[in-house]
Amino acid sequence: ADRSDVQQFIDWSWQEGARFECIIGVINLRMLSYGYSDPFQFNEGHDFSCLEWLDVFNSHTGALDLLTSSWSAVLAGGWPVFRSFLHISRKLKDRLADENNKYWRLTERN
Repeated sequence: ADRSDVQQFIDWSWQEGARFECIIGVINLRMLSYGYSDPFQFNEGHDFSCLEWLDVFNSHTGALDLLTSSWSAVLAGGWPVFRSFLHISRKLKDRLADENNKYWRLTERN
């Protein structure tokens, strides 16, 4: 399946009455694409803030929506999602600590 198929599946899973037992796995797979490839791949350019990155991250994974709206699904089987968050955070820290870091706005504290 390509990205649009996965995104349609994620969108469908949030609809009222949809069964979402496997949505945790779909979201986790999407998060792994951030952990094992360039975590900035879906952002345009190099001049984006942390909030802009989070917005793009959520639009591609649905992970933040999951955390804010579906605790029952997370508690029922979503613990791998937290491992993926840890993996992505380590990758981001590594990329931002690089001396050739070109994403300077992500390191600002405003």
